[in-house]
Amino acid sequence: MFKVNGIPAIGVSKHRALLFTNKHPGKMKDFQFVRGNKLLSMVLVETKKDLEYIKLTPTDKFLNADEVAVITKSKYTIGNVKRRQIAFNFATFTEPTPKGSVVGIKCYSSVGLGVGENKFVETRYVKFFLETDPFMYGDIGARFADEIEEPIVYLTDPYRKGIEFKPGDLITEIDGKKVESSLEVQDIIMFAKPGEFLKVKFLRNGRPVEKEIEVYKLLGDSFDNETFLERFGLVFDENLNIIKIKKGSLAEKKRLKIGDTLKQVENIEVFRPAEVARLLSQTKKIDGKFIFEREKFQFFIELAEE
Repeated sequence: MFKVNGIPAIGVSKHRALLFTNKHPGKMKDFQFVRGNKLLSMVLVETKKDLEYIKLTPTDKFLNADEVAVITKSKYTIGNVKRRQIAFNFATFTEPTPKGSVVGIKCYSSVGLGVGENKFVETRYVKFFLETDPFMYGDIGARFADEIEEPIVYLTDPYRKGIEFKPGDLITEIDGKKVESSLEVQDIIMFAKPGEFLKVKFLRNGRPVEKEIEVYKLLGDSFDNETFLERFGLVFDENLNIIKIKKGSLAEKKRLKIGDTLKQVENIEVFRPAEVARLLSQTKKIDGKFIFEREKFQFFIELAEE
């Protein structure tokens, strides 16, 4: 356990470590940024230096063990797991779990990593983040409202061909497993492999429907600022300022620049990423017309799949 730029960190292999933050750590001495996920509050970095590192133990095998403890550099505190992790809803422990602490068993084997308060990320999710390169999650084109626990489809990706869902559909079962919350649905989908098919049962206007749904690769690793424009190489901050443009993308070909701000979609003013996603989903504008602003000059751009 150590710190990088003041951020708690822990070694996970001889030359790699995890930083516990939901922000980019910036320029680092002796370390290079590899990738991050704000929903997991983790950033993977690497170094040429040799690191001491923890052993990640399969979570299910030991989470119910009698001697599970939160381990820091100075002490350990024995406790119990209160709630298991589902998707990005972290597991909880009976004792505080400081950022960078280890929820572990004997021999310093980790069944989870602390992210603050009494929350921790189970090793299943940590290992997936570490071992999947490039880091990806599955996607079936459906989005759910944060304030509604039931797996009711709220939005659908307007650019994804063959989407079987419509807003209002209630998902009840995936591959024979009954689901009662949107988190359960996301937990199954995020580990599904792009290209495979899932047998999904859902209710549409109260009538049962069963479909085989193809899994796609999720564009990006966070839903926070999703606009559905990520496929064109665009990444926005919470104020719709472009913070990243993928090399070779349509956005680059259209000569958009980092710092440009999205102002209108189909002549409708927008202020937040969620407004863009909702507008595109509801109007099915797959050949949308957009107005951006650069240094107080506004200009028109058309973005459509080639």
